[in-house]
Amino acid sequence: MFVKNNNFICFFTITLLGSSVYSELEAPKLLDVTATKEGGLYVVWESIDYNVSDPILGYKINIWEVKEKTEKMFKLINADQAPGFVKEHRSSKDFSRESIPENKPRIFRADPDSTTLEIDYIKPDVLNEIRIQAYKQKENGAYSEPWRLKVFKEFGHNAIGQRHMDECILTVTTQTRAMGGPLPHIYNSHL
Repeated sequence: MFVKNNNFICFFTITLLGSSVYSELEAPKLLDVTATKEGGLYVVWESIDYNVSDPILGYKINIWEVKEKTEKMFKLINADQAPGFVKEHRSSKDFSRESIPENKPRIFRADPDSTTLEIDYIKPDVLNEIRIQAYKQKENGAYSEPWRLKVFKEFGHNAIGQRHMDECILTVTTQTRAMGGPLPHIYNSHL
C-alpha cells in the first residue's frame, strides 16, 4: 500500500501470520578456543534462547581447513636492518562474515544444554575456520561469527593463533607448578 505526502512517499507492507510461523534459529556466540595439551581444542560458546515447545537438538561445531599460499623472500628485518629470510603463510580465501569455505567441514556435535566441547585432535600448522550453529530436526541455524585459528606445537608448549572479526590473539598454554601440582597456565596476547 502506498501513502503519498507532499514531501515523501511511504510504502507499507502488511504481513499476516498464520499457524505456521517461520522461525530462524539465531547464531550462537563463540567465546573462546584454546589448545589442549593432547593437540586438540577446547571450544566455548554462549547458548541461544529457544522455544521449549520446539527445542533445539544441539549444536554443530564446524571446522574447515583453509588453504594457504606461502611466500618466501629476503627482507631487511629487525632494528638492525639485517637481511633475513622471511616465510609468510597467507590465506587463499578472504576472511569475512559472508563467505564460508567451500570445502567440506569436520562437524562435531554437542548437546543442547552444552556450552563447551573438547575436540580430540586438530592438525598442527594448518589454518582452520570454526563456526558454530544450533540445529533442529529439519533446520540448521545461522552460523556464529567466524574465527580463524592455527595450532602451533613446538618447544613443549601449545600455542594457538586466532583471528576474530575484531581482534587477533596468540594464546600459549604451558604447565606450571602451583598449589602442589601442575596446572595449566594460559598466556593471552591480544594483538
